[in-house]
Amino acid sequence: MVSREPVSLASTETLVLHAQRLLTYHGETHGAIHVYVGEDFWSLPFVQGRDPYSVLYRNTARGGLPDRPVTLPAPVPGGPGMRPPPRPMPPAMRPPPRPQFSWRGRYYNPIRGSLFRYPPGYAYRRWSIGTFLPGLFLGSSYYYDDWRMLGIDRPPPGRRWVRYGPDLLLVNLRNRRVEDVIYNVFY
Repeated sequence: MVSREPVSLASTETLVLHAQRLLTYHGETHGAIHVYVGEDFWSLPFVQGRDPYSVLYRNTARGGLPDRPVTLPAPVPGGPGMRPPPRPMPPAMRPPPRPQFSWRGRYYNPIRGSLFRYPPGYAYRRWSIGTFLPGLFLGSSYYYDDWRMLGIDRPPPGRRWVRYGPDLLLVNLRNRRVEDVIYNVFY
């Protein structure tokens, strides 16, 4: 059903087209649509040379299909009153990137190491080249022999890679002097 009705807007009154239609699917009524359109509806951005509201008041006796859902043209994306599309979410399964460690100008990915337990009286310390490692750490439980997996060089004769927390230290076994340090190898 279509009718012309006066509508008050602010302090003026104007005639609008009022179209209404019951939403009936498979013989059951599921609601209704009411559309109020002013005389300037042809200037709307989503009208493309046809009456977008004819589906509301088409005559079923002239070939209309009452059991079909009513579809109105959608507004132009980005038009007035439209929200911007939501930003895509990052993939949920992707783990957060881990920072790489560098050694001699190359970058390497850190590896998951076994839990490192400091001996009583010791905690993490950032070792530097030239310092002396306590003899307590020159034992087989602290040696790191899987240097090939990391892609780092084989230790020269008389030296060993020693794990100290997340870091690897290249230690001279004769005098316990730290000759090289690679920080943040393990996480």
